[in-house]
Amino acid sequence: MILLDEPFTGVDVQTEARIISLLRELRDEGCTMLVSTHNLGSVSEFCDYTVMVKGTVLASGPTETTFTAENLERAFSGVLRHVALTGAEAQVITDDERPFISRRAAGGPR
Repeated sequence: MILLDEPFTGVDVQTEARIISLLRELRDEGCTMLVSTHNLGSVSEFCDYTVMVKGTVLASGPTETTFTAENLERAFSGVLRHVALTGAEAQVITDDERPFISRRAAGGPR
């Protein structure tokens, strides 16, 4: 069993991709991993089973059934928005997306 606490914190995109590749290999070899992360964008790439926790278990099961808009909103106490920026996709969790969208439309900070 491998325990990882926030394995993507402080790493660049290339390093994150290498970590994900290694985690996929370990998963495919049958290794059990317990990963604590706030980086939900990559979880579905290497996790078969997910538990979402916010003081209590909010959802558990196969990743494709637990990563729903409803569960993500409950976990992060905000509204989940799917945003496309210059061809790239992003999941944005926010209480109010208008300031984010207006800043981006005006060429403001990301």
